[in-house]
Amino acid sequence: GMDENYTEIEHTADWSIRVNGKSLEDLFRNASLGLYALSGVELNMTPASDKKLELEAHDMESLLVSFLEEALFMLEVENLGFQVPEISIDGNRLKASLVNYEIIKLEKEIKAVTFAGLKILRTPDGYSVNIVFDV
Repeated sequence: GMDENYTEIEHTADWSIRVNGKSLEDLFRNASLGLYALSGVELNMTPASDKKLELEAHDMESLLVSFLEEALFMLEVENLGFQVPEISIDGNRLKASLVNYEIIKLEKEIKAVTFAGLKILRTPDGYSVNIVFDV
């Protein structure tokens, strides 16, 4: 067994992406596209279903994480990716209409969305955020 003076720590790799958007709605939509791009998702572009999504959080960063966790959950559990034809963000509440598509291919598994360095920033062109994923 291992000596009690040291313990192995499981190494987690992470990937980060920078996401920009003209509005918060754009930023969230683009963040989901970024997540799919990182995963190497290929969708069957015949709509499989649709869904209304409503989320509430205590701040904008938590709202973004919840939104991306929803995307991850659907990828892993329901084998679906979504497009976001309608999204509105009001305070720390999000309402969206999602169109779901079956996944043909998923190259890499993303385990979690993290709060590491997560800060939504105002830019001259709108908004920007760096998102770190555990893979």
